[in-house]
Amino acid sequence: SNMPSVRQPRTLFGASSPGTTDGAYGPSAQTLKSLDSLQDDLDIQTMKFMEFTRKEQKEIFLHKVKELSSTEIVENAVHVGERIGHFHAKDKDDRTVRSSSLLSDGPLVVVFFRGDWCTYCNLALRSLQKVLPEIHAKGASLVAITPQSHRKLKRRQGKSSSSSSSSSSSAQSMDTQFPILCDEDNSIAKQFRIAYDLDPVIRKLYFDWGIDVSSFNEDGSHTLPLAATYVVDRDGTVLYSYVDCAPNKRAEPTEILNAIPNYQKSKRHGIRYIMRSKLRAIAAPLIKGRMRVH
Repeated sequence: SNMPSVRQPRTLFGASSPGTTDGAYGPSAQTLKSLDSLQDDLDIQTMKFMEFTRKEQKEIFLHKVKELSSTEIVENAVHVGERIGHFHAKDKDDRTVRSSSLLSDGPLVVVFFRGDWCTYCNLALRSLQKVLPEIHAKGASLVAITPQSHRKLKRRQGKSSSSSSSSSSSAQSMDTQFPILCDEDNSIAKQFRIAYDLDPVIRKLYFDWGIDVSSFNEDGSHTLPLAATYVVDRDGTVLYSYVDCAPNKRAEPTEILNAIPNYQKSKRHGIRYIMRSKLRAIAAPLIKGRMRVH
């Protein structure tokens, strides 16, 4: 019972890759390099955080994460098999993006993140950008949702272009080819039942680290979404959910990809395809002048 916890090596198929040797307490360096998993990047960031954080701050932070977990917010969040209602929000260009419109074209990956002040969130967004072509290849789309205002996102991106490592990661995270939506009053997070008010002790801790969450949030609140990822089918049914109280735990892109049904091949059998086919059949003779219009 006192054995150390062993993290199993992660691959596309959930088993060790051929030709690699894993150490007794987890994957070898060679395996980690070949896997290039998001969680490994998050773990490295956590080690940096632990290295430069005072012991009492670490203890407070970990205690508050456990405290949040004890509220059963994860257990009460939207889960697999549940059908979500439609939602909409503005993108960075002030255009309204509607889930109903996205779902009419295929499955939807919904990712909640706290803001670009969160390094873990930036790492997660960058990892999703890498697999975006594969998400699109399966006929799916992706949206990221944050309570942070677009005004703040843009301002931080502009500042970070000539700055150092932590802020430059913010700029990279915002350089995405998928919509980032502003959940102005956390209404979408509340719809998914993952919104929570930041504990006053954590607010103080963040403030000591130079982060005032209320100044980033569009509504000026201290409300945040949990680290959560969902894959939603075309009818609104949740096919996959990943929810965690710890900000340094995120869904692996490979898991997300595996959860997306491949509609690209079956899309030709959909109603839209049939209607287009019929219209083409009628239009083709007209275009070629083979049908006389009376």
